[in-house]
Amino acid sequence: MVRAYMAAAILIAAALGGCSRGGESSASAAPYGPVLVASSTAPTPPAYAPLYPGAVLESSAESNGTSSSASATITFHTTAKPSDVIAFYRHAAEVSGLDSTFSSQSGDDELFSAGRQGSEDGMQVIATPAEAGASVQLFWTGSRQR
Repeated sequence: MVRAYMAAAILIAAALGGCSRGGESSASAAPYGPVLVASSTAPTPPAYAPLYPGAVLESSAESNGTSSSASATITFHTTAKPSDVIAFYRHAAEVSGLDSTFSSQSGDDELFSAGRQGSEDGMQVIATPAEAGASVQLFWTGSRQR
């Protein structure tokens, strides 16, 4: 399950690499895969992966995969420390019934992922120190909430 999250996060991050910040743009679509749409507004995340309070959105991309599932990557800045951001998402996962699947710290950089057994529901958070706070990448996947 963690490998699937990591692979999806890498693919979305790679797609975001060609997208500009601020405006709307689309990543090129493969004839056999989902289209990623980048935007200056964050997609609505599921309850288990809420946007961090006071987050300043930097970029986002959402997959329009299937009608029953969705995924997105949201990059933002916050004045909180990386450890506080990870604690927030760890708590959100626990309250929502997701199990911690991976946690790592390297210096001040922190990574946390969680998922629901037998479900597509999951998230991965990477928080790194940045000027006056943290730079955060939040990736989530799961059942479409719409």
